[in-house]
Amino acid sequence: MYGESVAAACPKAPVGAQKCRAHMALVGAFLIHLTLGSLHAFGNIAPLIIAYMRLLQPTSSLRYHDGLILYVSAVLVQGIAGFFGGRLHRTLGPSKATLLGGSVMSIGLVMSALTLHSCFLFCLSFGVVTAIGSGLCYPVVMSPFMVSCVIFLGRSLSVCLLCPMHSLFLFRTAQPSLLAFVAPLGGADGTSVAPEVYVSNAEVLQRLPALSVAPEVYVSNAEVLQRLPALFLLMAGGCLVLQAVGAALLSDPPPLPMDSHERRKLIEEIRYILIAF
Repeated sequence: MYGESVAAACPKAPVGAQKCRAHMALVGAFLIHLTLGSLHAFGNIAPLIIAYMRLLQPTSSLRYHDGLILYVSAVLVQGIAGFFGGRLHRTLGPSKATLLGGSVMSIGLVMSALTLHSCFLFCLSFGVVTAIGSGLCYPVVMSPFMVSCVIFLGRSLSVCLLCPMHSLFLFRTAQPSLLAFVAPLGGADGTSVAPEVYVSNAEVLQRLPALSVAPEVYVSNAEVLQRLPALFLLMAGGCLVLQAVGAALLSDPPPLPMDSHERRKLIEEIRYILIAF
């Protein structure tokens, strides 16, 4: 086995140090991916953003489906920036590259707080600047822990990739979360969520004809909507702190001596996995 051969070739002390470094890399990747996943939780806060823009521009024709432009642009830019993130990793190393990408992401969130009055400007700040920072961090974070945790690669990879899903809890309105800063009582409109709003699938199907012709309803509580800029500033600060802590825990492992066929094969497998992502 690869893990046994690597462990047998190294003395006890270096093995302990490598395990400690691998665990630190895993924790750092967890914290950073927890912030990167907030980009994919955009759909939970999009209704409030659209309602805020309509509040500032009463004549605006913005609707909920226009929020797709914001999310799609962010996903596309994040994917493109990921290519440059890999090159940035080779040049600066994991910690500095992560700090650079995290700083760009936080700057984008601050810009988003200042451009909520315009859909176009918000698309540039959140869908471009924030997504660039997120894309720069994404591949940089995955490389150190995948190389360090070669023995527990499957477990480590699953933990890291599930972190974006964990960040969905930051924006869930049915429980205390970061969105509670906007809607303290639980609902997106500033009111508590009553148990009666949860209906069965059969009741939903019965109401479909009526719902299909109903007009779109937007959040109208101005007091709640006015807190959105502060929410983005809070996100910028929180993401920057978590990314700084995670970057401090990241480090590239020392290179393995290329005197074993198994180690060469192991490195080729790791490269194949990185290319696949």
